[in-house]
Amino acid sequence: MKKITLATFLVLLFFSGEILAQKTIVSSRTPEKVLKKVNSAKNSVSAKSTLTLTGSIEVAENEIYNDYSVEQLVNNMLISGCVTTSNIRYGYYDFVSDDDDDDDDDEGTWTWIDHNWSSIPGNRQIGYFNQNNTTFPIDEGILFATGRISSAEGPNNTGSDTDEMNRQASDPDLALITGERMYDASVLEFDFVPNGTMIEFQFVFASEEYLEYVETKYNDAFGFFLSGPGISGSYTNNAVNLAELPHNDAVTINNIHSAGTNVDGDVFGPKNESYYINNPS
Repeated sequence: MKKITLATFLVLLFFSGEILAQKTIVSSRTPEKVLKKVNSAKNSVSAKSTLTLTGSIEVAENEIYNDYSVEQLVNNMLISGCVTTSNIRYGYYDFVSDDDDDDDDDEGTWTWIDHNWSSIPGNRQIGYFNQNNTTFPIDEGILFATGRISSAEGPNNTGSDTDEMNRQASDPDLALITGERMYDASVLEFDFVPNGTMIEFQFVFASEEYLEYVETKYNDAFGFFLSGPGISGSYTNNAVNLAELPHNDAVTINNIHSAGTNVDGDVFGPKNESYYINNPS
């Protein structure tokens, strides 16, 4: 069996129902915020910086999907029929250091903890979204967030919007990508057995930290990790990160951005700008 881990920080993560013949174990990890702060079968990423977006997606406003459990979201929205899923869980990893501090680079233990499931759908860190007759490139899917998913819905009329969720919520692979302690993680993991040999999905990475926190200690990121027989990578369970740019850069705000000036007054040049879209308000 194979395992996929999905991860992002302060990100809107969207999966389409294109995951058709996947592998075996899927562990998807979602947004989390850094404080010093998937894989298509083709293993490719498309540049779409020329895309013009108008309007806002609709988040947590569908009564049917609002009543879904995490298992129902996975089996009805993330997976599209050609697989059997099991061991679905939604939560985060808490790092308990052997030292007095909680730095993820210390010796210690990662422990899984289930997220609380809010009775208010918009206050959750995972849920259903749809295009809402806008030009958003994905019709519908699952949204993962480091804050309340309702905060992802427009209009974007504030300079900065932050939801403090759970400072203990972290993830070992996301911390490895950024080299920083992670916070507010939203992690979805599950196993699956496919009827074929190909996995395909779509996602959009977004961050409230653009552009003012680029090249600072706040480095939002996204990862999609796959592990299983015949896979040998550097992440948990020998997983590989499928969410990488063609030249192996991870998907983070420090790796994908236009030129600008951050809150520290530091001027930075563009990096992988063809993948960056400056959303309208």
